[in-house]
Amino acid sequence: MENQEFELTAISAKKRPTFLSVLCILTWVGCAISLYSSLNQILGPSPRENMMKMATQADKLDGAAKEMIESSVDFFSANLELLEKWTLPTGIIGFLCTGLCAFGAFYMWKLKKIGFPIYAVGEIIPLLIGLFMYFNLHFTGSSMMNMIMKGGTLFNLIIGAAFVIMYSVNLKHLKSETE
Repeated sequence: MENQEFELTAISAKKRPTFLSVLCILTWVGCAISLYSSLNQILGPSPRENMMKMATQADKLDGAAKEMIESSVDFFSANLELLEKWTLPTGIIGFLCTGLCAFGAFYMWKLKKIGFPIYAVGEIIPLLIGLFMYFNLHFTGSSMMNMIMKGGTLFNLIIGAAFVIMYSVNLKHLKSETE
C-alpha cells in the first residue's frame, strides 16, 4: 500500500512541468519575504517611530547617505497621517494575502486548478492596495525616497502581473476537482 502511494506521488511529480515547479518555488520564496515584511508592519515600529529614528541617524552621516535619510524623513513627514492610518491594516491584509498565495501555489504544485484563483486573489488585492497608496501618497520634490517608492510600486505591479500571467499559461497542466 505504501509503495503504491509513493509510485502515485512519483508519477504526479513527473507530470508537473518544470516551469510550474519553478514558479511555485519562487512564489514560496516571495511569500517568505512578504511574510517577514507584513509581520514587521504589524509588530514593528510605527511610521512616526521610524521617522524619528531616521532623523537621529541623519545627524551622524554625511554625503549621499545623509541625503537619502533626509529624503526619507521628508517623505514620512509629508505622508505621516496616511501612513499611520494604513500601516496596520495593510500589514494584516498583506499577511493574509501572503497566505493565500502560498496556499494557492501549494495547490498548483499538487496540480489542482483551484490553486490558481486562490493565488490570483492573494496577488491582486495587494496590487490594488499598492496602487491606492501610490496615488494617495504625497511625493515631495525629486527625492531619493520618491524614486524608491515609485520604482517599488512599479516593480511590484510588473512582477505580480507577470506571475499571474505565467501561472495562467500553466492552467492547461492543472486538473479540476472533477477530473
